[in-house]
Amino acid sequence: DINRCVQEAAESVLETAQWDEKKVPGWINEICEKTMKSLVELKCPYKFIVTCMLIQKTDKPLFSCFSTNWENNSDGIEYVVYPPLRNKESASKTI
Repeated sequence: DINRCVQEAAESVLETAQWDEKKVPGWINEICEKTMKSLVELKCPYKFIVTCMLIQKTDKPLFSCFSTNWENNSDGIEYVVYPPLRNKESASKTI
C-alpha cells in the first residue's frame, strides 16, 4: 500500500511533465503532500516521514546519501523509484 501511494502521487505529478528547473520545487512539494495525504488515509498505526528527490537524467554522476537512527524491530524504509524499472524503455524515461 505504501509503495502504491508513492507511485500514484509521483505519476499524477510527473506523468506529462517536461523538465523545468523552476518547477522542480513545486513538483517535490506536490508529490510529498499527495503521498502524505494518501498515507494518512490508510489509517495505519505508523508515523511517516516523506522525502522526495528529483534528478534530471544526464551523463553526469550523482552521489547521494542519508543517515537514519531507528529501532530495527519496528521502524523501516520504503524506497520507491519512478518510473518503476519494468523494462529498458521505462528505465530510460526522461523528464
